[in-house]
Amino acid sequence: MDVAATYFNEVGLLPIILVVVGLGLLIVEIVVPGFGIPGLLGILSSTAGIILWSRNLSEAVILFTILIMILVIVFFVVARSAQKGRISKSRVILKESVDTEAGYSSSLGQNELIGKAGIAASEMRPAGIGIFDGKRIDVVSDGQFIPKDSSIIINRVEGRRIVVSIKND
Repeated sequence: MDVAATYFNEVGLLPIILVVVGLGLLIVEIVVPGFGIPGLLGILSSTAGIILWSRNLSEAVILFTILIMILVIVFFVVARSAQKGRISKSRVILKESVDTEAGYSSSLGQNELIGKAGIAASEMRPAGIGIFDGKRIDVVSDGQFIPKDSSIIINRVEGRRIVVSIKND
């Protein structure tokens, strides 16, 4: 009887199936955008299979190393395909830019508010509400107290933060 057949009879079929299924689940996790469940199940299945397959610690380390090398190779193949290959032509990869020039915006075009004058609808210590062109807007001062009904002006916009100061007439 040859060495491979003896080794196979000694190891059994279950560890090999666990490793192959685990590797398949890990590849699915790499390729398919998802929740992480296939990856977790793949790690558990592969680990259980390698533990059952190995006769000693050095053999387990070698099997884990081989498994990780296979996954790294698959990851690079998938990443390259996502850039230039078949995956880049699929609906999984976003091809369009979602910027303001294309008509998308994550905020209400608040940079257009810079320089607008309004009234403080509440006291600002430093946060409060200002009324600009009849619209209530959450604003903040640069740290100074601004009394209610004061004339204010928008100095700058920092993301969703609109900074105002007292308007000097």
